[in-house]
Amino acid sequence: MRVGSVLSARETQRRLALAAAGAAASASASACWWTKQQPAQSKSVVAGSHQKPKEPGVELLVHNISHSDLILALQEALPGQTAPSRETPSILARPQFNSFNPISNHILRQLDALDSAGIAPKVVTVTSKYTVQYPAGLDLTGEPSADLLLHPNTSNNSADDDGEHGPARRVLRTFRTAMREDARELEKAGGELLERGSILKGTAWSHFHIKGRKVTDSSLPKPLEPDVSSVRIACVYLPLLATVIPEWVRAIKRRALQRPAGTPAPRKVLVIVSGAGQPRDEKANPADNSTEGTGRIIERFVRLVHPEIEVVHIPSAYGIFRYDDNVRFVKEQVLPVLEAKRAEVVASHDDQWAQNLKVTVCLADGAPARISALHAAMRSYRPDYLHVWRTKTFWDTGMLSEEDVEPHTFKKLEMRPAVHRLQLTSAEEKGLVDEMVQYKRQFEAVRDSNTHELGTFWLRKTGKAVLAVLLTKSPLGELTFWRGMNVEVSMPTGTLCAERNAIGNALAGDHSVHRRDMLAVAVLSVTLSPPKHEVTDQALERTTSPDDEVALNPLDPCGACMEWLRKIAEVNPDFKVLTFTSTSCEKVFITPIGDYG
Repeated sequence: MRVGSVLSARETQRRLALAAAGAAASASASACWWTKQQPAQSKSVVAGSHQKPKEPGVELLVHNISHSDLILALQEALPGQTAPSRETPSILARPQFNSFNPISNHILRQLDALDSAGIAPKVVTVTSKYTVQYPAGLDLTGEPSADLLLHPNTSNNSADDDGEHGPARRVLRTFRTAMREDARELEKAGGELLERGSILKGTAWSHFHIKGRKVTDSSLPKPLEPDVSSVRIACVYLPLLATVIPEWVRAIKRRALQRPAGTPAPRKVLVIVSGAGQPRDEKANPADNSTEGTGRIIERFVRLVHPEIEVVHIPSAYGIFRYDDNVRFVKEQVLPVLEAKRAEVVASHDDQWAQNLKVTVCLADGAPARISALHAAMRSYRPDYLHVWRTKTFWDTGMLSEEDVEPHTFKKLEMRPAVHRLQLTSAEEKGLVDEMVQYKRQFEAVRDSNTHELGTFWLRKTGKAVLAVLLTKSPLGELTFWRGMNVEVSMPTGTLCAERNAIGNALAGDHSVHRRDMLAVAVLSVTLSPPKHEVTDQALERTTSPDDEVALNPLDPCGACMEWLRKIAEVNPDFKVLTFTSTSCEKVFITPIGDYG
């Protein structure tokens, strides 16, 4: 089964040198995806500009490592062979639950052996659904003589380290030590791995899930003869991150388009979180199912393929399935890492730090308690999300798919999806949206007449207009709408927001109104300037309007207004906040006050 292609050894050696030097750009003309993503050197810096260069912001991607992150390509020895050859077909496999960390550590020892011989692991690319070549794994067979890696007992008396096969001999001796450690580790995991012979021997197949076949399947190779046949891990694939990192980089580029010209490219930081859980078998070692070894493999892969990305690996103990343990781990170990990065941005950007720090959370696979704890802890950063809704595309097809990753904003996942106003079923919600539409039209009519002081006095501090409509329902069932608008006067008392203005109007107009009579408030951001574009019939059919170029929708209540609304929710927990996708008011978000936390 051929699922990837391998870069040349010279190209891989060059990339490894870049990684060691911390280079941020690639000079290669390769057509592979990641070589096109390296940020270019700032021309102003090269030209010797005397202006103090702007400090880059920080982009953080948080990824929880699961057993879905690691897929292997195995090769078995054919009849009459003492070791698999390069032409031997590969078999996709995943480590068994209680063999996950021992197998990961075995892979790390293979990489260490290559490093000790000065041999860079080859980067394997995989074709995506859109025919793009993405770096997705590492070839472990090594050079110049991969077969030597399979026979730790082969005598090395015939060649010196400085001879023709010196590097391979050094790999050979490293493997001898690694083999003994692997043998002991996998034996503790409940299987057999003989120290003699090839890399994996005996009943090594029992440590893997084989694609398309069960361990008891008669089509599997029989237990291998200790000194005759062998099986090796030829390649390690990291399909989830191979798909997620390119999407993350694309999102960073989209955000860069919204920043002022000359803003330096942000630093990219990948935070990977690993851990282990208590297995059902009480006699099993929890460390054997840990993803920490896979995290170390990911570190090597990212530093080799994406040298511009800083990698922070945070391993946890054995409580990945328990919510309390995850909350403690996230608070004590994960959040301090994010807080340290935030402190760096605050130091360099002062009060503009929030615009220069962006957190993205990858929602892929893993224990629900771990995912939930991470999600809850990140809320104060208002992160974006990359949701990998199909995690087995590579396992099933041997390809990657860009469509497996769905980008979502914090706003979109925090609120219920926007609903078209024609789909509203509640009479109260329909009436509130209709009232906001009428209020907006009245505002626009006055705004366009230029017979007002909105921009010159009442809103001169920010030039941002906000409309609010509060809905109340009397004990007799009568609905009343109370309008409000923000007012900004340059006085020590500051600003009166639209939501609080509407609440004040309700009490001024009806002294008998109770908090429990207040059902919902609608909030809309509008502009002080008339549309710059001609509004045609076609434009009226759009769900957005020209005003949305500067409007702030959807606009949530500020902290002060939220305190007022929470006081209402003390006696009416069903109180809702309605916001809109645009000034057209065609689509509306309906958010219970409790969803704001």
